Amino acid sequence: MRKRPIKISVRLTELERAHLACQAQLAGLSGEEFVRQAVASIHLRPKPPDQISALLRELHAIGNNVNQMARLANARKYVPTGELAQIEKLLDDLWFKIKDW
Repeated sequence: MRKRPIKISVRLTELERAHLACQAQLAGLSGEEFVRQAVASIHLRPKPPDQISALLRELHAIGNNVNQMARLANARKYVPTGELAQIEKLLDDLWFKIKDW
């Protein structure tokens, strides 16, 4: 019985195959051993949940709002209390969404 009974086929372009062969040769390994070692040593991060992209979009929008308010406050040299309250509410909303996630 074979030591490694499972075979996996992968389709590559000629350029990808040449790159794989070159990297394996540089490492002093066969193509199969190079792929085995590459697979064994790679550490991928799991895909983030779908809610993250929505949260990031919202964070971006809130950041834009805060930036616009900061520019306006800088031009006027003061910040009306209503705008400060609005900024605080936006940040609170964001914090609760992050905590709930």
